[in-house]
Amino acid sequence: MVSNLSSVPQDDIRAIATYMAGVFGTPTPDRKRQGEAVLAQVKSPAVVQASKINPAGAAIYAAACATCHETGRSPPYGGVNLALSTAIAGPDPRNVANIVLSGVRPVEGERSPIMPVLPPA
Repeated sequence: MVSNLSSVPQDDIRAIATYMAGVFGTPTPDRKRQGEAVLAQVKSPAVVQASKINPAGAAIYAAACATCHETGRSPPYGGVNLALSTAIAGPDPRNVANIVLSGVRPVEGERSPIMPVLPPA
């Protein structure tokens, strides 16, 4: 993800951030404090490296992704290590974009990876 986001134009990152802000709305003071606490806690190598390459992308990852992907919990209730993800490491970023936009639905009747879909703006 870091590699793919590093090559995304700043205008696209700004569009993602604008979309996310529209989905979640203006944060309450408490929500803003929670977000700042998450940003302060997230010190993974991926986020540190991403923040050097693309600060906006790192902030989006820290706020929207790291709470699952940086916990160390295994799927289906935790996110996979993105450094090991074939979706992230692939040469074409469309797979990652589709997963972020559409989520991953669990296989009916089985324990399987899930990723929630963001509510529509």
